[in-house]
Amino acid sequence: MDAKVLEKLLKAQQEHFEKMLVRLLKPSEMNDTELYSKLVGMIGEFVFDLTSGMTFESWLGRHRSYFEEEGKTLPESSKVRLLLSKLGPEEYAQIERKMLPTKLSEMKFDELCNDVVPFKILLSLGT
Repeated sequence: MDAKVLEKLLKAQQEHFEKMLVRLLKPSEMNDTELYSKLVGMIGEFVFDLTSGMTFESWLGRHRSYFEEEGKTLPESSKVRLLLSKLGPEEYAQIERKMLPTKLSEMKFDELCNDVVPFKILLSLGT
C-alpha cells in the first residue's frame, strides 16, 4: 500500500474516531417520556388554600419555569397533561365543571393557565 494512501486512510479514521468520541461524551438529551417523568417528580401538587396563600397564581409562579425552561422541548399536549395531573382532585373537578363544554386536555398550556387563574380567584371568593 502506498504511504500517501495509508496516511490518508489513517487521517480519515482518526477524524471519524474524534467525531464519535465527541458524540459519546456529549450529555445525552432526555427523551420526552424521561423528561415528563422527571418533571412529575419535581412539580408539587396544587391544592387551593386561601388561608395559607396557596392560589393557582402563586403555585404557577413557583413552578412555571419547570414548564417553560426544563420542559420547553415537551409537546404542548404533554405540558397540558402535566399541568392537569398536578391539580388536586377537587381543584381539577371544579375547573373542569366551570370550563364545560371545553375539554381541559384539548386546551393550550397558556390558555389553560390564563383561564384557570380567574377561576381560582372566583373560588377564593366562595362562588
